[in-house]
Amino acid sequence: MPTVAKKADKKFTILHTEWSEGWGGQEMRILAEMKIHQRLGHHLYLLCPPGTRLGREAEDLGTRVFYRKIRRPWDLGAIRKIMRLVEELGVEVLHTHSSVDSWAGALAARWTGIPALVRTRHISVPVKRPGLNRLYYFPDAIITAGEHIRRDLLRTHKIPAERVVSIPTGVDTSLFSPRPANRALKRSLGLAEEARIISLVAVLRTQKRHEIVIAAARRVLEAFPDVRFLFVGEGPGRERIQKAIIAQGLESFFILTGHRGDIPEILALTEVGVISSAAEGVPQFLLQALAMGKPVVATRVGGIPEIVSSGVNGLLIPPEDPQALAEALLDLLRDPERAGRLGSAGQRLIEKEHTLERMGEKVLEVYRRVRRDKEGRPAHG
Repeated sequence: MPTVAKKADKKFTILHTEWSEGWGGQEMRILAEMKIHQRLGHHLYLLCPPGTRLGREAEDLGTRVFYRKIRRPWDLGAIRKIMRLVEELGVEVLHTHSSVDSWAGALAARWTGIPALVRTRHISVPVKRPGLNRLYYFPDAIITAGEHIRRDLLRTHKIPAERVVSIPTGVDTSLFSPRPANRALKRSLGLAEEARIISLVAVLRTQKRHEIVIAAARRVLEAFPDVRFLFVGEGPGRERIQKAIIAQGLESFFILTGHRGDIPEILALTEVGVISSAAEGVPQFLLQALAMGKPVVATRVGGIPEIVSSGVNGLLIPPEDPQALAEALLDLLRDPERAGRLGSAGQRLIEKEHTLERMGEKVLEVYRRVRRDKEGRPAHG
């Protein structure tokens, strides 16, 4: 976007740190921020554990990656490593993401006098009380991945409200945009040409509540026997989910695809996206489905209501309610015109508020504000 490029005159040198060795929404967001900021001419570096997908993906972007496992918050070797990188690279913004690397980064920032220390709180699990967790008092600014996370943080910690800002994850609309369905992909998944697809893209774990979709499926299939359900993703709950499908006698109607790298193509096949979670932040699948103009049925939990206005750009249902899920899905399957209106409204929302570029600019504004506020003041320490 020209407006974004025009605003980003100041080029920052940014070091991201990450303790996690996994690959999920948090790591994807870090990579997305690095991608857009690098595209805008900023200087990006990453410190993360060796052997991680995040490190490999960042290297593929052309980012210089430093590998170090941070074993504990007071890992002096890791703290010294961060301090050396700050000084050698001329880091202006140290941006931390998980609790362990945030502790190490905060201590390194205090001892080096780095211009800006920023922390992102990605997950929606409530934070510990201040007496047990002083971590949130160190950063110059805290970014949360949703307003509900911000409210929780302000409720449990006496942090000035202006230091905590909600910036939901953005969508790369160059990847996630409406497109025709790939018939060859549909055949390769064992789907008939006439099959109507309901998709859930998520890690296979308990909080995603795939079982609610399974429990709702028979009611949907009674009215629409040509519907097929795709569970896209991998995780520790695979065996449990497979057993639930078999127990309902629905093996012919569900496909567990495992991890896929072609989510835009999967969404192009999808008629309705579903999120059945018991707890959530702002799931990337929700934003991706809306960006592609797909109607969604989602539980009214976490940050989902910050994105979905029920009846306007999707449908919201209570968690743990298979009957409500079945009725919402049937509502959209019976009325394709309404489903199309909801999908189009969702796409407009993403294009206006939740693109990758919009997220990147909001994060840059946090960096700029911290620098402005600290001009002329003593640095950390």
